[in-house]
Amino acid sequence: MKRLAALVLLTAAPAQAGVCITQGETLSCTDAGETVILKGGEGVAYSRLAGRPMTVARDSQGNMIGLIGEQKLIIQKLDGLSVARFGNRKMICAEAGPGITVCK
Repeated sequence: MKRLAALVLLTAAPAQAGVCITQGETLSCTDAGETVILKGGEGVAYSRLAGRPMTVARDSQGNMIGLIGEQKLIIQKLDGLSVARFGNRKMICAEAGPGITVCK
């Protein structure tokens, strides 16, 4: 039920969809607006705000952390939901396919 709520929140947001193509270990995204797109448990995240991908790693508490430009990205699991903080923004995350997480 909580995953469904996250999906509803993601789809209820104004549509400015990002297009992502995975080629091997490379994730290419375009036109993602303020969406942060994460590939795999540890790997690559992308935000159009910074205009480039970044490397994401897991810290000692199990949170995903990284930097996009000068903004810190933190993704935490709380009560079965994934939530993200990107700079001063708060986002909800949902799985968008095998190994792809979208935070909006």
